[in-house]
Order: sequence, then C-alpha cells, then structure tokens
Amino acid sequence: MTIRQRTTRAEHQGSKYLSRLVEEFDYHDFHLRGFTVRDYGQSIILDLIHGDEPERMTSLEFSGVGSYRFLHTGGAIITSILEVSFMDAVRETGADFPEEFRQYGGLSVNFRSNEEYGAYFEKEGFQTWIIHSAIGFIGMVVGRSLKSIQNKTVDVA
Repeated sequence: MTIRQRTTRAEHQGSKYLSRLVEEFDYHDFHLRGFTVRDYGQSIILDLIHGDEPERMTSLEFSGVGSYRFLHTGGAIITSILEVSFMDAVRETGADFPEEFRQYGGLSVNFRSNEEYGAYFEKEGFQTWIIHSAIGFIGMVVGRSLKSIQNKTVDVA
C-alpha cells in the first residue's frame, strides 16, 4: 500500500508553510502499539493498531533517519502525521537540538542553533514529519522517506 499525501495549511503558530498530511487510509484512532529503532537509529518503525478494530494493524517506516524525538508514548492515539518544515516542528515540539546534542549526543553533526540544523537537513534532502495524537504524545522525525511496510489483519482471541 502506498502513502497518499494531500496538501493542507499548517496550523503551527501562524505558519504559512504548506504541510502535507500523510494519509495511508485513515490514521485517526490508530493507537501506537509500539515503535522500534533499527539499523543503529537509521530506521524507525511505528506499529499502529486501530482503536475500534484491534485486528486492523499497520506499520510505518521512517528511513534514513537523521533525528527523532518522541515524548509521552504511553496511550498515544495518532490523529495525524504531517510533513512540515523543520523549524515548524521544532517550534511545536520545543526541541532544542544544540542542547540535546550537548547532553545526549546521537547526531552525526553538531551546530550551534536549531536554524543551522534546519539549513543542514534541508541542504542534505531530509524531510521532517510531526506526529500528533489525542493523548499526550508528540513525535518528530527527520528522515529521508516514509512508507507503509505492512497492512494486515490479525486474529484477536
């Protein structure tokens, strides 16, 4: 299954950036069952299960990941995944890349400001996605691509 995208107006603090809503079918009411970090951080896989139909599952893979940030993953109900500008995602998530690099490392580059990180990611062809949820969770992924790696029905006993 491929991921369709439609252009929407971002509602990020008056941004004029046109974001693209990622729609595989209907992400509303998909619960985040878990996520996996693979390939030394280069791949992030979200395992989603539909709230009304627990037998309905999908997995989304972010590839070529340069950075990710997930906060409050417990009980997350995904409402949308938007492709946005890096700086819009930084403003919404409160990410401070220079400080986080100083404290935790983990990035292959080190700059002094979020703007410098944004310019680097844009120059290198990275995309930025923000993941919204109904309950607490917010996510941000900077990577090269996003695709559905499976869509299946599972038996629920």
